[in-house]
Amino acid sequence: MATSTRARIILIDPRAMDPRMIVGIAHELGHVVSGKAHDPAHQEENELDANFRAVAILVIGEGTSEEAAFRQIRDLLAAIATVRAKHGNRAPAYHNACAEMFDLDRRFPQYPAPPVPACEAER
Repeated sequence: MATSTRARIILIDPRAMDPRMIVGIAHELGHVVSGKAHDPAHQEENELDANFRAVAILVIGEGTSEEAAFRQIRDLLAAIATVRAKHGNRAPAYHNACAEMFDLDRRFPQYPAPPVPACEAER
């Protein structure tokens, strides 16, 4: 998926329409909603905000509870962190799944979440 605030489009690979990929779409929409989709000077902060906004997008779009939406985004970040810990991290520097997950945990303290072994060294 790719977003462009200049062209006001989101390009979505048709394979991403699988219901399991809806959290990725919510994250990309989070970038658009924040209006900061491609601000290289603040990209790490933009990723954190996109995750936060993705929770609200899932609540509205999927009609799920805030807690369930939080867990969907957190589970995605935990899965990314686990895969990267096993296979190496080739993501851009501003994509740190563990840091993004910890930020989400801080923003939603009312939903305690289990530790992710791949991220424990970064805590």
